[in-house]
Amino acid sequence: MKQTTSKIDTLARSIGLYIAFFCIGLGLISVISSNWQDISEFAKLTAAAIILAVAAAGIFISRKKEKRTLAEALIIFDAAFIMASIGLLFQIYHLQFPAYQYTFVWCLLTVPLLIISQKSIIAFVWIPILTLSVGYYLALMPWLQKLFIYLSATPVLWTAGINILWISALLLLQKFLSPKLPAFVKAFKFWTIFNLAASIVQIDLLNDFNLMYELTTRTLHSDLNITAACIVSGILFLILCGICFWLKSGYLYAVIIGLTYLYALSAPFLHSLSGSLPGFIFSLTVLLALGIYGYKKKKTRIINTAAILAAIRIFISYIQVFGSLLTTGIGLIVSGLLILLFIYGLRFIKHQTQIIGGKNEK
Repeated sequence: MKQTTSKIDTLARSIGLYIAFFCIGLGLISVISSNWQDISEFAKLTAAAIILAVAAAGIFISRKKEKRTLAEALIIFDAAFIMASIGLLFQIYHLQFPAYQYTFVWCLLTVPLLIISQKSIIAFVWIPILTLSVGYYLALMPWLQKLFIYLSATPVLWTAGINILWISALLLLQKFLSPKLPAFVKAFKFWTIFNLAASIVQIDLLNDFNLMYELTTRTLHSDLNITAACIVSGILFLILCGICFWLKSGYLYAVIIGLTYLYALSAPFLHSLSGSLPGFIFSLTVLLALGIYGYKKKKTRIINTAAILAAIRIFISYIQVFGSLLTTGIGLIVSGLLILLFIYGLRFIKHQTQIIGGKNEK
């Protein structure tokens, strides 16, 4: 009970500090903005430098006295004020740069904060901003545009290729940086899994629609070579498999990407039977792989998640093909029976997992 109360108090204090520094920062910006024209450029730069120096000193002192919550709040404040200071420099000296360069400079300047932070809050924001900035910059390079074009041959190949890059980076980060930067690796893992889950949903339910694919093909006007795209995709997949075998981890990621490529090959043939059938089979196959992975690793939470998502997807499939009352009724009955099958099958898997776990402990 005391531990629970202590955790609640710590969480409440952390949230309070974050809100307090957010209000202070927003208040400073509001005060300065109200008298912006009357403040000299030298005074603006001096005030910004003083605030950044005070925040840096506060971070150093807080970390030295092991006041981690205060240090994290100051880190967040400092990161936000660095972005505001970059904007101030651009405004004073009338600098004009593309948005991706502005955000890239912010990412570089906040690297020290990212390294010393013991929470994932900064990393959660920093990772997608850096990804968009670097991705946009690379997309403008002529020698890399061919790679983007090949990956953009179809939305599925684009999705698989981007996920391979994310997963490969995650596996390498977990191997080499996880002990040193656990908060950053945790945030990177979140965005990798989020990207992979979003890709599965868009392949299944959005008819292969991919926003990045649409933007890329609209920007890079060229004849798309399917053969070259398949070769590049195959090389990327082999690289991912090689990393998995080398590190002896990440096999589930490789299986899901492999299933994505199988979907890309089989979808044109299955679409003639039913428009939603390929996506339905793909998502259930991925969930089956997830359930098998949970069974092998003796992680009942993963098994539960896979079973629940599979049941939901089966129910959604009957909503998609909603027709007459007879068809709908039969579909709902079949859905109910399949869900019951999942439930009792899950109980059996859990029981077997507990037996295996008990034998291993003995």
